[in-house]
Amino acid sequence: MGSKKYKGKTCVYCRQRMSVDGDHVVCGAFFPINRRSDLPQVPACRECNHQKSLIEHYLTAVLPIGARHADAQDVMNMTPKRLAANKALHQRLAQGLRHVFHSKNGGPWQVDATLPIDGQAVEKLFQYLVRGLAWHHWKLEIGSKVFVRASFINETGLPFFERFFNGEAAARVVADLGAGGFRYEGIQSKETALLTMWRMSLYGLVVSDGKAESDVVYGVTIPHDMPVATKFLAHMGMTV
Repeated sequence: MGSKKYKGKTCVYCRQRMSVDGDHVVCGAFFPINRRSDLPQVPACRECNHQKSLIEHYLTAVLPIGARHADAQDVMNMTPKRLAANKALHQRLAQGLRHVFHSKNGGPWQVDATLPIDGQAVEKLFQYLVRGLAWHHWKLEIGSKVFVRASFINETGLPFFERFFNGEAAARVVADLGAGGFRYEGIQSKETALLTMWRMSLYGLVVSDGKAESDVVYGVTIPHDMPVATKFLAHMGMTV
């Protein structure tokens, strides 16, 4: 549970209901027990906290399998206990698990575990993270007139986002939680405080569409009335 100092405030995630407590923006279950100190918290209502926790329960069981961070194995070792109370999810994961041979840059062949991932769940989680981090660092209130999107970006879209990260910003934050378990960088536009961009990596998770691999999720908050909103979303493979 979070700190009671967050109780009775407007929920960061929905901006509609009052918070009942603080929510860890990045769920502690994504980290080994000894890596869970100083995780950022935000005010969250009961409904959003519940919906976010359902996604987290699924992804804490799935994401470590495709991860390259050293702590991912420790998190995976906690998975059987978590799945014991959710037999349907346990069966679903067992049916989708595959093992493949993988060689990087001509190196020794290794056996990797792969698992189909619900892409919408991943995007939804990172949208929660974007909202939470924007409030945690800059106290931004992301309402209904602001798009919040997050996704893995293909090679075509990368230059568009990288030029913003390489340019000037009104504010910038770079952080590392859990000894590299979750890394992120956020920038806030000089044009408007509500235009923010994020690049995030959880466990060094690698996803592949069969043609290319990516290990960074890009997120954005952008007001509906900004002319470039459509262009931002298009480069993320999304529409308004």
